[in-house]
Amino acid sequence: MPFICSRCGRVWWGGRWICGICGGIIIHRPEIRPSRYEELIDSKAGGIWRYGLLLPEIPQPWRISLGEGGTALLKAGRLSLRMGIRDVYLKNETANPSGSFIDRGVAAEISYAGSRGYKRIACFSRGNLGVSVAAYAAKTGFEAMVYAPPSIERGKLYLLLAYDAHVFFTERMRRGEVERLRRDGYYIVESTSPYFLSGLKTLAYELALQTAPQYVVFPVGEGGNLSMFWEGLKDLRDAGVSNMMPRLVAVQSEGCMPIVKAYNSGGKPVWKGPIRTIFADIAVPNPPLGELALQSLKESRGLAVAVSDREILEATRDLARMEGLLAEPAAASTVAALKKLRDEGLVGSDVSVVCVITGTGLKEPYLGGPIGRAARSIAARARASSRIGVTKSRILEILGERSLHGYGIRKALASKYGIKISTASTYQHLAELADAGLVTYIPVKHNGRMRIIYELTSSGRQILQHPVGNPSRHTV
Repeated sequence: MPFICSRCGRVWWGGRWICGICGGIIIHRPEIRPSRYEELIDSKAGGIWRYGLLLPEIPQPWRISLGEGGTALLKAGRLSLRMGIRDVYLKNETANPSGSFIDRGVAAEISYAGSRGYKRIACFSRGNLGVSVAAYAAKTGFEAMVYAPPSIERGKLYLLLAYDAHVFFTERMRRGEVERLRRDGYYIVESTSPYFLSGLKTLAYELALQTAPQYVVFPVGEGGNLSMFWEGLKDLRDAGVSNMMPRLVAVQSEGCMPIVKAYNSGGKPVWKGPIRTIFADIAVPNPPLGELALQSLKESRGLAVAVSDREILEATRDLARMEGLLAEPAAASTVAALKKLRDEGLVGSDVSVVCVITGTGLKEPYLGGPIGRAARSIAARARASSRIGVTKSRILEILGERSLHGYGIRKALASKYGIKISTASTYQHLAELADAGLVTYIPVKHNGRMRIIYELTSSGRQILQHPVGNPSRHTV
């Protein structure tokens, strides 16, 4: 099964991520012609490995899975009525193990790393990639080193710590650091790896079994999800098992829209202006797969649209209130874009559309727009009434004695109060206390490793000194 350059078409046989001739992205191209689609699927395999015949060859013992993929396609009846579109569907990628579509790529990438004998994994991530890498590394018993910007969303930082990843704060990984890590035996997870990209293709393999829409809408940051969806459809077409070729729609924020600008106005997919959006996942000024995303849009006769942060937040609210799906705002941008395209007459009424909801909103409450106002209102009421649950009350008491890290808090809950909860639950309680303004955290370097220390805020100390109500009856 060869790897080919997406730009010049040169065939490579593994070992390269970038074409040595033209600098194009190398992708895997399966060579198989079954008589029926069902012959491609291994119903006994888990996760993305159901489509193992279409993926790069990895020995069976190293095919790692946390049950990624197999996500639901939900009919969004209320949104359909509001927008005046016959069929709107939501591809619920929030149901992946770590809460985002990236798990598909990471499952393939970590499997490949393991098959090559690596036990130490590193990556740079502004959010979802790092969380996914940490989760799959934990599954395999590998060491995970995640480099992240200091501005990383708090919920994602908590998850990294819960998965026991080593976290280092930096705005970017320098070449010298990457080389040092490689010398020290680390496998570097990159979004341009043909193994990672092959895992992303499984979204196309899966959706082709679920429906045949006229449009599929993607939030776009680096460009991998949209472009690999299109490449996956071409794999199925070339295998002679599916002719589904919808028009693709790329969505970016108005505050950073290199692909939208390049597609609609020409030029290269590079954003040279200031970044004016709070949503890092779709704010990539120089997307590594930008050219491939543009090529996919052109081949599919697609559309590219930019929406404001306000429109994104409103769509996040609508998605939760009307369809019961809590998405991160970057993921909900697809709904904002579809509404805009319908209002402008660029998408008709008698069509079928799939909005890919790429990530869960459980990782971070965004403090802006209507959602932010609601969050601040809830926090204000919590501070005013001091009504918190038993576990949170005990956490405040523990932190009232001394500042402590998450594991220490969990241990103190068990030893002092007999409250036994998981590490993930401990961090969830801490996140909610932080959102209510009762707890804050400080990154501290300890034995060469970053550790998060929690302490009470002045509001937290106030509540501890003047408790109100029965904590067993109220929760925040």
